[in-house]
Amino acid sequence: MVRFISLTWTSAVSEQEIIVFIDAVHEAIKTAYNRLPAAGTLVPFPDIQLFGDWVLQNAKPGMDYASFQWYQDAAMEADGKQLRSDRFLDLVLNEPWQQDTPHYDLAFVHQPLIDGHKRATLGMAVRGRAAVFTSDTIRGIRDPIQRLVILRRLAMHYVGQILAVPILERQEVVHPQICVMRPADSLPALAFYTQQELEANVTYCKPCQYEMAQRLVGDYFGNN
Repeated sequence: MVRFISLTWTSAVSEQEIIVFIDAVHEAIKTAYNRLPAAGTLVPFPDIQLFGDWVLQNAKPGMDYASFQWYQDAAMEADGKQLRSDRFLDLVLNEPWQQDTPHYDLAFVHQPLIDGHKRATLGMAVRGRAAVFTSDTIRGIRDPIQRLVILRRLAMHYVGQILAVPILERQEVVHPQICVMRPADSLPALAFYTQQELEANVTYCKPCQYEMAQRLVGDYFGNN
């Protein structure tokens, strides 16, 4: 069966940012789905489940995995401001729901993210499984339209990451085409790529589109 996609976000993410986030995920999956040879006849469209800033009903205070806030608190650095993205993803991948019903996880947070070496990062992914990204860095962009366009690009990039594109063989070289899967490790690089893709009217390059579609097929029929 096709794995569903779980979308979560923190309470401080704005309504406008949430709308852009959800629309970007739908557009990304639709782009992949339209590359299937018989879209809608063999492979169903993946279920995109909106959990947001969720809380388990009747959970005891402080109970593990009882709320999205628990993940944030457990992954927070001692300064109470920065989230350790690697720690956060470990929690996501080891949650009981992932064990019972494997699915894709994409989390959108507002706090500054750092990696395992305590370096600032726009986001982090465990390819083919889960990702987390932040709006913290891009909130410094004054132009509200540009900020949302860049947010959309960031979300689409991490959809590709959870679907494990580009495949490792292509990942070993610099991405040769205009595509949202080009890695950006800084805000200037992210802004430059976003503008370039906007001018070219391109989101995912064709190889990435086909690889995303293959991932959907593999999920549904099995990789064997």
